[in-house]
Amino acid sequence: MGNPARLSFCGRHGCIHAGFFYSRAIFAKTQSEGTPMSCTDQVLFSRNAEIFVDIARTRSLSRTAENFGVSISAVSRQLADFEPSLSVELFDRARRPLVLTPEGRLLHGELLSLMKSAQAALKRVEAAGSLKPSLHLGLMESFAESAAPHLIVSLSSSVRSLVCLTGGADRLVELLRDGKVDIILSINPCFENSRLRRHLLLEEPSVIIFPKRAGVGISRSWTWGELAFCGLPLIKNYFASGGGRLESRHLTTHDLNFVSKLQTDNNALCIKMVAEGAGWAIIRPLTLLAHEYLLPELQIYASPDPGVRRKVYVLADEKVPQDLR
Repeated sequence: MGNPARLSFCGRHGCIHAGFFYSRAIFAKTQSEGTPMSCTDQVLFSRNAEIFVDIARTRSLSRTAENFGVSISAVSRQLADFEPSLSVELFDRARRPLVLTPEGRLLHGELLSLMKSAQAALKRVEAAGSLKPSLHLGLMESFAESAAPHLIVSLSSSVRSLVCLTGGADRLVELLRDGKVDIILSINPCFENSRLRRHLLLEEPSVIIFPKRAGVGISRSWTWGELAFCGLPLIKNYFASGGGRLESRHLTTHDLNFVSKLQTDNNALCIKMVAEGAGWAIIRPLTLLAHEYLLPELQIYASPDPGVRRKVYVLADEKVPQDLR
């Protein structure tokens, strides 16, 4: 944690502090491009120069020491080092409070001018950054734990700040409706809401997972009829969840009935129950990718035809800039 007095100094005289750091960055860049920094440059863009500017303002070693959170002797020593490095006297020590010599006034004026230019440049940089929008993003949990990190990194250069929230399809739609997020990735297209902009991102097939210990042949394929007599119950997605509605709609449409006594709205729990031998499940590859540590405990098969497929949409409020949708 920084010294409180030093933090106070930065708060009152941030332009000086920022100006020197900005100037140092310029000279560091110059060096990296092959142009060496002169001895004078190294002196001017140093801690001693910062202290000199503050002494010229306060006309007091003790007040400058307080501003920088150091002892008076430390300030005096740095000033004593600074003057010989420039081969000039900067203060008339015979007078109290301290008074700048003609050389000191010249240097002080030049440094203040440089600081003002640097501060103006910093403000322009900050203003350019403030033109970028802030973004609140809502992601399905299965997507958030697998493909989302790459998406977030790619978006970060286009926004000033990014907040990422996760949840099921219903929660994400609610967050978007309440204005708490700007964009969501959801399996619910919300066609009834004409104010939303939507884009089909991907159509993901499903796979069938069995516990490794079930001893089912690795190379075999399944039909829905065979799954009904596989000897294990189906672990269903909770009927009120987005995945549960998708699954129930598919089973009802194709008149498929399976023994089932377990339901969950948690993907990780579903996969773990399969790994423990509690049953089999219909799952999406992105969901499995988010829990790859469990893959050695599973046998994975292509979904029988007709397969369960989910469509993932990007839904955005109409006020979101086009290039972020």
